[in-house]
Amino acid sequence: MRWWILFISWNGGGQITREIIEGKLTKPLIADHHYQFSMYVQLFDTIYGNVIDIGKIVGVNSFSAVFTDTIIPSHNYLPITNYKPQVQINQMVTDTQHWVLLMDTFLAKGGEQFVSIGNFKPDSLIQYQLVDSIRNLAIASYYFMDDVSLIDLDEVGIEEVGKGKLEIYPNPVSQSLVISHQSLVNTIEITDLLGRVMLSSEHLEQASNQQINKLSTQQLQLDVSALPNGIYFIKATDVNGNVMNSKFVKQ
Repeated sequence: MRWWILFISWNGGGQITREIIEGKLTKPLIADHHYQFSMYVQLFDTIYGNVIDIGKIVGVNSFSAVFTDTIIPSHNYLPITNYKPQVQINQMVTDTQHWVLLMDTFLAKGGEQFVSIGNFKPDSLIQYQLVDSIRNLAIASYYFMDDVSLIDLDEVGIEEVGKGKLEIYPNPVSQSLVISHQSLVNTIEITDLLGRVMLSSEHLEQASNQQINKLSTQQLQLDVSALPNGIYFIKATDVNGNVMNSKFVKQ
């Protein structure tokens, strides 16, 4: 299903107006679970018709999602700073021809049942970029949104293949991650949620890697401090070809 929403607009007097899209989740969020929020957006550029009669279309640098226990009332005149987004994606989107994927992860407080998507950044911190202009009327930023998704990452299963067992700690981690394994690991690979390889090493017995430190025959220490905060997957292969998988949170 596709929506379009006015994230933000400036009228002639400089006053800022916002719209949000709200919905109820299929079930409340679970406390201390990590969730992945994602959606596709595309800047709306039809300013010549009667759909939106404005003079300037701009892209903005802020996309927010707020998860709450109760729904935010319509025509709510409370300051936008009263709401603290769990998802705050600071990315300028000006593409009017292609869909842009936006993604973030967060830790749930528990019990949240509603989601509100829009722009919750304070006025003074909003940046915008002019995309089209035909006359000196109001400035507005409309976006199409599609494929809005919320995934409980702590319920996503990781298949373990082979006889070996892979254990990691601490999890979540900020600096060094220790991997314990029952069999001799030969290769290791870390990927992000988009499947991009962030760290890999082959033939650990013969090669050295500044980010990978061999503590013992059954323990490796990985420096993950340079990784952006988020969810990552580990795939390790032992000398017999058995594959072991796990995941961790970098924060």
